[in-house]
This record gives sequence, structure tokens and C-alpha cells, in this order.
Amino acid sequence: MPGAKAIDEAIARRTGIDPVVIGTPEPSLNTGWREELDAALPALKQVQARFEVVLASGAVSIAATSRCAVSLATLPAVAKHHPAACIVWFDSHADLNTPDVTATGYLGGLAFAAPAGM
Repeated sequence: MPGAKAIDEAIARRTGIDPVVIGTPEPSLNTGWREELDAALPALKQVQARFEVVLASGAVSIAATSRCAVSLATLPAVAKHHPAACIVWFDSHADLNTPDVTATGYLGGLAFAAPAGM
């Protein structure tokens, strides 16, 4: 989580653009993906709405996120406005688990599976 904040601050210094911060970083609930998704939905809807506004205006967005699950909100907006976009996923793990195969139930571990068609 501190990494996202540091990247956010560095981007702001370089671009002179004040960041839009949505939500407050919180520790994982460790209760399973369904409960984590339900708890995250309000912030995810805010992120998706922000991406919709930015992308609909023709602008470009840079997201420094503290959770992989934030992609659940960003990727649909990107796909809607830029269907030919190529997503480059930088992470220490693939986030390609599905609810049927996840060993932990951690929502972040499922974040890229659905957008990848799994």
C-alpha cells in the first residue's frame, strides 16, 4: 500500500497534476472473495465512475493502486472506451485464480482471471 502512495506522489511531482484519491487503503478481510467483493463494491464503483469520466473526455488515466482488485473497476471502463487496448499486468503473481480453484479465496488473486476470459 505505501508503494501506491509513493508512485502517486512521484507522478504528481512530475506532471503537476493533483491526484484523485478514491477510498482508503484497508487490510484484507481474509474472509473469502465474495465478502471482500461486497465490502469493496462502493469504492470500486467510485473508481469505475472516475475512469468513465476521464476516458469519456478523451484524457488518459494513470492508476497507482494499492490492491489488485481495483482492476475489477478499471478494466471494464478501459475496454469500453478503448476496445483494442493492450493490458500489461505488473505484479508478483498472476491474479489468475478462479473461484473454483483458489486455495485462499483472496479477491486480489482472482482479479485478472475474469477479464482474461477465465
